[in-house]
Parts: sequence; structure tokens; C-alpha cells
Amino acid sequence: MIKFALKNLRTRFTRALLACIAVILCTTIALITYNTAHQVEDGVISTAGYYDTIVGPEGSPLELVFSSMFFTESPLGTIPYKYYEELKANPSVREAYPMAAGDSYQGIPIIGTVPGYLQDYELKAGEMFEETEEAVIGYNVADAGVLEIGDIFVGVHGFGGNGHVHDEFEYEVVGILARSGTASDNVIFTTAESVWVIHDHDHNDCDDDHDHSHDDHDEHEHEDHEHDDHDHDDHHDHDDHHDHDDHHDHDDHDHNGHDHDHDDDHHDEDGHIHDDAHGHNHNDHDDHSHDDHDHAHEHDHHEEVTGDLISVIVNTEGLAAHTELKSQFDEKPGVQAVNPTTVLRDLLDNLNLGRDVLFVLAAIIVFMAAVVIYVTTASFVEDSKKDILIMRLLGIKRKTIFSLFVLQTVIISVVSIAISFLISYGGLYLINNFTADRMGIMIDPAKHYPGEFALVLLVFAIIVISAIISIFPVYKHDPLEVE
Repeated sequence: MIKFALKNLRTRFTRALLACIAVILCTTIALITYNTAHQVEDGVISTAGYYDTIVGPEGSPLELVFSSMFFTESPLGTIPYKYYEELKANPSVREAYPMAAGDSYQGIPIIGTVPGYLQDYELKAGEMFEETEEAVIGYNVADAGVLEIGDIFVGVHGFGGNGHVHDEFEYEVVGILARSGTASDNVIFTTAESVWVIHDHDHNDCDDDHDHSHDDHDEHEHEDHEHDDHDHDDHHDHDDHHDHDDHHDHDDHDHNGHDHDHDDDHHDEDGHIHDDAHGHNHNDHDDHSHDDHDHAHEHDHHEEVTGDLISVIVNTEGLAAHTELKSQFDEKPGVQAVNPTTVLRDLLDNLNLGRDVLFVLAAIIVFMAAVVIYVTTASFVEDSKKDILIMRLLGIKRKTIFSLFVLQTVIISVVSIAISFLISYGGLYLINNFTADRMGIMIDPAKHYPGEFALVLLVFAIIVISAIISIFPVYKHDPLEVE
């Protein structure tokens, strides 16, 4: 009977193809809509559910949430480090994590924070970052082959990948996060101090360049002035130089002019020659200054490095604590405190509205598919009247003939639904590229929900019922019976 059904479908291929397209269209839209809506909602809830407060610069609350938790928007700006210290000292705050940013690697954001921020994430390999210049990469970063443990890389200023290359500061990958299905899969994490050191170095370079140019300008002016003075008092300087121990000066000139140009310039600037005793005192002074410099450098090396933050992610003791904290920081100039769940609820409402529109569209297409199946099956029956008569003459029961036409509809439905799953897999893969880049939310094409199978069964039932309705007159009317 299956062979006969397949042969009958091949004979009427165009109408069978039209029925398949109708079923594929409605099923694919229903699957993609349902799956995407639920995965986005799960991603938002899983990411935003950890924390109830974000403190950051004034601006769009949605942009603050997405830049701080999903790492997809450029930061609104920065806030002073003192706010992080203030939040840590607040007894109503259970957890507070600083977030620093500003650089990227091949378009992947580099986020500076503390290891505690990733305490709920598992490591696939390696270890958590602890020191400056150490980095832990997200699962997708490693899976894409961008970086792996032991790799050395440098960041680029900004998130577009076309900024200044920080080639003076190298990161080393020490760990890889296990897959979490969150925005952290697409991020490179390091210490906040790393971000501060890089940008402090850039700032110092700018200052050094400015000071160097200024010094060169002053030195040039000084040399010109010295040259004029030398021309003006040349004979007097020569005589004075001769009167002050000519032989000793000659030796000093040969030694200093050859090996200590800086000291010679210093002597010229002073306008007189120092004797050995004075030179010894000057060297002692240099040694003493050098020791002081080394001591100051050592002190700076051990001093804690701090800098500005793009935000502070906070977990308070409860709703009352969050409300009090929000009122406190909203009063501060240039700062805001938001609840990520509240902010994202509006986003989810908009997404749910779009999902409902797509479901309505899918329902309309299902109805149209049912009509197409009804008409197609009815045309099959009409075209098969002679075949039905022959089958009845051969002794085939009406119930068997009825089942044959139902089987044709089942074949069309099963093939169409199987194709719909394949198309929806590709569609979810493409949607993931958008949600990952724009929202920091991962869509797993292989992930399915029980509701999807319920939708498929509903579509299947509607299609088969429409076919049965169109075939039922055949079952009631027997061509062998004389009217």
C-alpha cells in the first residue's frame, strides 16, 4: 500500500509539492519563532538573574545593561573607582564586581574585572587569571580557534578592531571557560588592573612625548643662547679658562667630552668648570638621586593600581536594599543605578509582541496549509475514481482505500516536517549570529523545547484531519453500490 501511495504522489507531483511547501512554511515559522523566543528569554534571565543592580554612568539604562552584562554596546562612559570601594563597604551589598573595558582583540571585547565575577563559571581548561597580563577566554573564542592556552596577544583600543595597538602590553591566555550559553562565551576576561595599566601607560606616553618636545625646544633655545654668549665673551672665557689650571681643564675636557656628554653640557650651562672634588660631590648626588629614584620606582611597583570603571555589578541583600541603593546613587551627579531585570523586562515585552505576531502569522499559514491539503487530497480522490472502482472490483475494502489516501497525506506531512526541522536549524544558526553580536545571547540550533514537538503534532493533526474530511465522502460512497 505504501508503494501505491508513493506512486500516486509521483503521478501528481506538482500538487504534492504544493502541499509540502505549505506544510514546510507554516511548520518552519512556528519552530523558529518558538525556539528563538524561548532561548532569548532564557539567555536574558540566566545572565540578568545573577545580579540585581548595575551602577554606571548616566545615559540609556538599556545600553548600560548591555555594555556591562552582555558586552555588546560601547560603554556609556566611566565612573570613578571610589564608587566601587563605597559599594564594597556597604553592608547591604553582598557582592560587587568592578568592570573595566576599552580594548578588544579581533573584535572580541577584553573585559577587566576580578576573578570572583567568574566564580559561578566552570573552567574547561587551564586556570583562572590572577595576575596582570593573564587572560581567560570564553568558550566560543577558543572553539573558533581565535586563541588557545599559552597564546600571547596584544589588545587594540576600542571595539571595532581598528584602533591603536597596545603592543607594549602583552596578554597570556591561562584558561578557557566551559560553555555557559551566555555572553561570557564571547569575551576575553582579565584583571581590571591590566586595563588600567594599559591606558595609564598610553596617558604617560602622551605626557612624555609632550615633555620631550618641550625639553627639546628649551635645549635648542639654551644652546642658541649659549652660543651667543660664547661669541660675545670668547676672549674673556679663554683667558679665564687659562687662568684656572690649563692642564687640568684639558684633561677634564678629553675625559668628559668623550664619555660624559651630559656632564659637559651641565658644566657649560653653569658657565664654569668644576674641580675633582666638586665633581665627586656631584656624582655622589647623582648616586643618591638614583637610589631615591629606584626606591620610588619600587614603591610605585608595589602600589595598588586603580582607575575608572565602566560600571559596577552588584548583588544586594534584597529588593529593599536595591531600592535604597538606587536612590542613593541616582542623587549623585553623572551616575545611575538600574535593575537589569526591570530594564530587560521591557525588552522581553517587545520581543514577546514580535513573537505573538509571528505566531499569528504561523496560524494563518497553518490554516492555509490545511486548505491546500484539503483541496489537494480532494483532487487526488477525484482523479482516482477509476482506480478506486478497479480496487473495489478487485475486492479491496473501502476502509483500505480510505487508509491509502490518508497515508498519502501522512507521507506529505512527515517529509515536510522533517525538512522544516532542517530549515529551522539553519535559520537558528543565522539568528545566532545576530543575537550573539547585537545582544550577547547565544542561540543553540540543536536545542529544542517540548513545546516545539507539541506545535509539530498540532500542525500534523490539522493537516491529517483536513485530509480525512476531504476523503470521507469516498468512504461513505461505494462505487459498486447501485444508486
